[in-house]
Amino acid sequence: MSGMAWHRQFNNGSENRMMFGKRIDLGKRPFFTEMPVFTLGAQQADGQLGIGCTKTTNGPAVACYLSLVHTLIDAHYWRGRGVPYGAGIASTIDRELFVAENRRELIAEIRLGWPVCGRRLVREMDGNTASLAIVVRQAIVGEVMGFELAEPVLEEIDQLHERAGIFAWREAYRNMASWDEQRVLASTARALNAIETTRAKRADCDEIALYDAEFEQWHFVPLSAI
Repeated sequence: MSGMAWHRQFNNGSENRMMFGKRIDLGKRPFFTEMPVFTLGAQQADGQLGIGCTKTTNGPAVACYLSLVHTLIDAHYWRGRGVPYGAGIASTIDRELFVAENRRELIAEIRLGWPVCGRRLVREMDGNTASLAIVVRQAIVGEVMGFELAEPVLEEIDQLHERAGIFAWREAYRNMASWDEQRVLASTARALNAIETTRAKRADCDEIALYDAEFEQWHFVPLSAI
């Protein structure tokens, strides 16, 4: 799974993502309509919407999640640091946020799981969250006709989930998007209560954790298998 790597997240206001440069025709088709994709967002003091992003070699990339419960787990840890994130739907935010700094491609980071040490979720020494993630890119050629997860990307994510013992995850995540609020919040609370956190360096991590909200169980994949 050479496309997956460690990434750290930070808070970034949407106004800081409006890049100067050539105008891009982003079309009228919403992004991420084939697979539910979620983001973290928080209203800032100046009224702007702060979007959770990740630093990449080509500027900030919107941090995205395929599991609504995974999104809310990360939001919980951010609230503990004073950032009142909530879950948002990626297809509804400003599409300009997905344009890379080079203005030649769309970019997003798909956060898939958490590094763990001794079966405890790792928070880095500065308290920031870390994730095993894959950065997806799509070249901009003419009018943009959408931004979706390509099948090779989904197949790579398939492999991670299968190694964790989670099967039919695409169907499960799609179904989760239709859960009522009470069920989503209850599942998130059970996930958080079932695992502890620890401060550690990345070199100390030995597994990646994913949460199966349908069966309310944490699953772990050895880093050596990724």
